[in-house]
Amino acid sequence: MTERVREAVVYWVDADDVVVDVGGAWDDFARDNDGDAVLRERVLGKPLWSFIEGDATRMLLSTLLAAVRTHHETLVRRYRCDSSTHRRHMEMRLSPEGDRVRLEHRILEEERMRPGVRFRFARGPNARVRCSMCNRVKLDGAWHEASDAASRGDLPREAVVVYGVCRDCRSDVGRLSA
Repeated sequence: MTERVREAVVYWVDADDVVVDVGGAWDDFARDNDGDAVLRERVLGKPLWSFIEGDATRMLLSTLLAAVRTHHETLVRRYRCDSSTHRRHMEMRLSPEGDRVRLEHRILEEERMRPGVRFRFARGPNARVRCSMCNRVKLDGAWHEASDAASRGDLPREAVVVYGVCRDCRSDVGRLSA
């Protein structure tokens, strides 16, 4: 994998989980990932939860925010945030700052994914569950790397997904430490 040095994407939420500010490479990252709907002027003053898909993902992030607020300590978690062409290993750092929590997301490593897979969120009978932390996709009861499943023909290159959290990633949340 190639190490990438890139400015972090940062945002702050208040005690009610409303996005009160963004910084770092927020807008650049949004534009690079077809995220015009989440540019700075469109997220400020809005609930964080209006931008998070999937109940399991919301519960996971809510648990992390509660741990930071309760223990008043920084919490760091690694996760994946793939684009349609690249596998991106990232780090999320949640830090208490008075009555706010600062969430910083940084790309640690990035590698080309072959074949690439584009995901679209939509509920329905053809939707697969995609883990919000590791980006694996659930197929026939087991979790698989999307590019591996696509290369075998088990997953279309344009996949419809709903978001959840796999058992491995849920277990990791149980080990909340700084």
